[in-house]
This record gives sequence, structure tokens and C-alpha cells, in this order.
Amino acid sequence: MLAIKVVKFITLRANKGKDKILQELIRDYKKLVEFFLQKCFEHNVKSRAKLHRIAYEESKQIVSENKWHSKYRYTAIEIALSIYKSWSKLRKRGKVEKYPEIKKLFLKLYKESSGRGVYQLIEKESKWLVRIATLPRNYVVLPLIISNYHKRFLAAWRNGKLVLGEAYLKRNSDGSYEIHITFKKNAKNKEFKRKMGVDINEKNVTISILDKNEVIYAMQIDTSELSRLDYVYKMVKIRRLQTKLYMGYNPKLIPRKRVEVIKRYSRRWSERKEHLLHVLSDYIVSLATTFRAEIVMENLKRMKERILNKNRRLNRRLALADFRKLQQFVEYKAKWMGIPVTYINPRNTSRICPICNSPMTGNSQRMMLCRVCGTIWDRDFVASINIALRDVARGVRAEVPMKWILRRRVSANEVSIEGIMCAMKSRIPNQY
Repeated sequence: MLAIKVVKFITLRANKGKDKILQELIRDYKKLVEFFLQKCFEHNVKSRAKLHRIAYEESKQIVSENKWHSKYRYTAIEIALSIYKSWSKLRKRGKVEKYPEIKKLFLKLYKESSGRGVYQLIEKESKWLVRIATLPRNYVVLPLIISNYHKRFLAAWRNGKLVLGEAYLKRNSDGSYEIHITFKKNAKNKEFKRKMGVDINEKNVTISILDKNEVIYAMQIDTSELSRLDYVYKMVKIRRLQTKLYMGYNPKLIPRKRVEVIKRYSRRWSERKEHLLHVLSDYIVSLATTFRAEIVMENLKRMKERILNKNRRLNRRLALADFRKLQQFVEYKAKWMGIPVTYINPRNTSRICPICNSPMTGNSQRMMLCRVCGTIWDRDFVASINIALRDVARGVRAEVPMKWILRRRVSANEVSIEGIMCAMKSRIPNQY
């Protein structure tokens, strides 16, 4: 199984000469992507070979052939095709009408599995540098800021355990550059007999671990902090600032400084949410590692299209929820550790009794009653059990009372420490 992880590196501030070369390269790269994207729309092209045949020679009139490395032209074709394919899928579903625009400036750096490419990592006197080719045998070298987190990946790559993939380069406002490098490895898929059902909701994540249909561990994590951040930033802070800063201005003529204030708050909002999602996903993967359990989750693709209704306030709240983003974080981190991840159909996971397989009725807002066996279940807890049981025979031999379920708020301190403890010290008997 191919496992992929993208690591962000930041360079020191480039001098004027290097900065000028890279900025010109990024601007020309944007022109190439826009040109190839236009050709995709004109000829309805979704094949790389066909787009190359139609537009490659003509693109030399936009940016001359000898100005930059030829590999940048190939990566521009890939970017244009991916944008056009995504836009076509959204248009078929009636989600977009306008043509896509490329607003952000970036550069895709080509890299082959053999090691050849337009960038290279170099270690020199215990310092790490990135060398970016502008032309064959012409390079721009930038020093990297390295932390202990980066050192782990660089040491594994130097020892041959990891392989470098493609990278993306982006300029920051202070003159430094961000380079997002892809590390790849072949992770052996571990065979686990246990199942860990993960039920992701708006305000909690419920986990149940089953061993031969017996619940051996259950936990419910309170994630209402994510909803609170959405309300505080989106509904209160950013809206007040928009009313205060944008009032009386034409939307196209708003001063740049006022726009930057809103962007700063939006960036802070997304960074705080992403941090909590990373902490939570790390903890879920550490639990799966400790209990040696396969992770099973619901297939929530296009879920928001199904659940959004005419209630404006509820739609806004659900649209800001990060169900799929948390699943993606858990999936790529689990694959990196060799833990299998499977998705099941979410239909009726919280409505069927896991003991007798009978439909249940709502006893209260979050509780469900099975009228056949008389068991009262928490709605989220029974969903996590059914998710884990979906691939095996039904029937839970040991019922876990609700008082056993731990409730924990997601925070940077508590969950990260708990995840480290869980990874270091097993919580289950040795015979497991």
C-alpha cells in the first residue's frame, strides 16, 4: 500500500536576485496554466496526450521555450487538466456555472521516482538546502528552516526508507517561500482482527472497539469546540468586521488593508480548527495502533448535498462542519502507519439494534429504544457499534453500560497527551 505524506518546509528570506527570478518564474507558470486551461475548454480535452498535441507548440508563443525548464510546461498541463476535470464534475451536478479562475500564485515542482526532477534536497555542513532548477544546469538555492519534525523525514529519506515526490512552491509576503514536499513509502498493510467503529457527528466523535463482536473499549469525545470556533469567528468576529470595514465601499474597490484584516482572522480561524482536527485524528490513530484494530468509518462523500434543507441557520452550521476533513486526516495518517481503513454505507447505522438487528425508536433526543430486546442505547454509541459490525456477523455479546463511556473535550493539551500515553502504554490485557 502506497502511503503519502506532505510536509511543509519554510525557507529563509530570499535575496533580491533569487526572489526576482522565482517571482518571474511563478508568474510565467500562471500564464501557462491559464493558456492550457483555455485550450481544455475550447476542445473539451481531458487527456494529457491530446492536450500536449494540441497546445504544447503553441504555448511557446506565450512563454519562450528557452526561458525556463521544459518540465514546468508539463506540470502546467497536469494542473490545467485537474482543474478542468474537477470543474466538469461539479458542472454535471449543477454546482458551478462560472469558469474557474486561477487566483493564487504557485509552482509545481516535477519529481520522478528515480530521483530526477527540477528540485533537490541537499545537506551541507548540517544545514539543509533546496535547489530549484530554472533551466538545465541553472539553479536557485534556498536554505530551509528545519525542526525536529522535519529531521525525522529527512533522516528516513537519507536512509532510503522514504522517496521524494512532487512538490509545490509558494511565496510568502515576507519574501520567504513555502515548499510542500511529498514523501512516499510502501507501507505493509497490517492484518487486524479487531474493528474500531468511528462515528463522526457535529458535536462529538464516538468510538467503539470490537473483538469478535464483543465491545472491549468505548469512548465519546466532545468536539463542540469546533462548532464554537465556527460561531465565534464566522458568525460574530468576521461578520462584525465586514460590517465595520466594508460599509460604504464598492466591493471591487475595497482598500487592500481592510481586506487583509478579514483574511488574517479567517486564517486564524482555519488554523485553530485544523490544529484540533490534527490532534483528534492523531488520537484516533493511536487508539487503533494500541488496540491493533482496523478503522471503519461511514462513507460521507456528498453528505452535505443530502442533509442540507431549507432551514438557513442549520444549513450554515452544517456547511461549516468538517466531517470529511477529519476522515481524510484519519485515513492518510492510518495508511502511513499501515492500519487498514474501510468505509461502509451509513444507512440506518443509528436506527438498528446491534443485539437483535431490529429497528429502534427514539426514546429522547439522543437515546434509542429497542422494543424487541428492551435495550436503551445512546444514538451515537449504537452507531459506532453498527459501523464496526457492518463487515462481520451481527450480535454483540457484551453490552457496555453508558456509564462506561468516557466523555472528553478536544483540546490541544488533553488529547495530545492522552494519545502519547495510549501509544506508549497499552490499555488492554496482555492476552489481547
